[in-house]
Amino acid sequence: MATRPIPFEFYCKNSSKKLTYTHDIPNSLIAVGAKFAQSDAGYIDRVQNVIEAAMKEHEPACRAASNPRCGICGSPTTKIRQTPVSWLHVEDDPSVCVWVHGVCDTRECDIQTQRQMQGVMAQVARDNQPQSASAPKALVEFMACKVCHKAAGTKRCARCKAVAYCGKEHQKKDWNMHKRECFEDRGT
Repeated sequence: MATRPIPFEFYCKNSSKKLTYTHDIPNSLIAVGAKFAQSDAGYIDRVQNVIEAAMKEHEPACRAASNPRCGICGSPTTKIRQTPVSWLHVEDDPSVCVWVHGVCDTRECDIQTQRQMQGVMAQVARDNQPQSASAPKALVEFMACKVCHKAAGTKRCARCKAVAYCGKEHQKKDWNMHKRECFEDRGT
């Protein structure tokens, strides 16, 4: 299988550090192949697997480069949230960008961090609109199921849009936990 070296750039929020690594990515996921496959769930699964492997490999370095305090409340960071954006469809300069945020243990901070990233992603999408309807999407965003962590075929919560689920079964399974944050955010 032919591959191409692709830069992965990790931007650590609340830190001036950017970590750059190179990973060999199958040509079928890059440029022309990516342009026509973005709506194909199999393509998205393959890209997700490649990106998740890179994020997992570099998680210790990202954790070390991130702010040791939660970007929302200032409590000590207990985990990092990585939000990847694929630019593999860009023929001249394919890449993957990953925004890295340190988050504490509270679900509220985790949800608020997700919402902040949604705003960033929406702005990136607006700034990079395709020139024509037949052009590929400007970016491919991955939002994993809150329960099983799979990204293929997930849909966001219709109310808060801050979490995603792979289906009704997992949405129902998490509803008792999620409804508090979902309703609190909307003031209901």
